[in-house]
Amino acid sequence: MIAKILFIVSGIVWGIELIPQIIKTVKRKSVKDVSLMMFVMCETAYMIYFVAAYLIREYVLIIAHIPSAVLLAVMICLVIKYRGNDDKVQKRKSRLSRSSRRRVKKRVNKSNSSSRSRPHSNRRSIRSSNRKRKVKV
Repeated sequence: MIAKILFIVSGIVWGIELIPQIIKTVKRKSVKDVSLMMFVMCETAYMIYFVAAYLIREYVLIIAHIPSAVLLAVMICLVIKYRGNDDKVQKRKSRLSRSSRRRVKKRVNKSNSSSRSRPHSNRRSIRSSNRKRKVKV
């Protein structure tokens, strides 16, 4: 009886271990450093495990490891779905960084052009800061 409980607990833990990777993959929509072959081999091992458990009539082992087999299948589907998405994500990031650089350049150019039209504005700010310093001393 204790052995069956341990098998169920181990199956639950094996099932839970994939949840953080699945969440990270869905959020990032990227599987850049994830190996599809590893998940396929794990799923194959689970199928062999299920057949062996069925042959010895240990249905508790099958039930205990169904969640992890299902989550492995979900991860394999995500890897296949997002496999070509890494280049798209990288291009999007570089495009965003280029557009943000352009915005910064525009802001700098606007501030430079506005100070050119009012040449004394910088002098006023320097004078006011000097006055503040004199008051503090």
